[in-house]
Amino acid sequence: MNVTTWNNGKPKGSGSGYGVRISKQDRDVYFNKAWTHVEIDIPGAGTVKATLSKSFWGTCPEIRSRHIGTWLISNGLASWAKGSPHIVKLTKIRGSRFRLHR
Repeated sequence: MNVTTWNNGKPKGSGSGYGVRISKQDRDVYFNKAWTHVEIDIPGAGTVKATLSKSFWGTCPEIRSRHIGTWLISNGLASWAKGSPHIVKLTKIRGSRFRLHR
């Protein structure tokens, strides 16, 4: 699935404050409301556990993780023009495990 880069408006060089935004349609298809976290294979970081916020099923369908942020920074995807985030891919492997890639 295509996802967009996201930051909380105060991202840091450590990677905190970044994540990816899932469309509500993809969230409803690929994610389970019973999940409290997902595992994401991130190139260079291995498999990381990312907690899904309570607002994930409401108005904020983002997966937030400093590991995602570090990956975005190292791939030159950490900044974008307002309203024009980068598009990256999040592929479901099985269950609550995904792979993040370009």
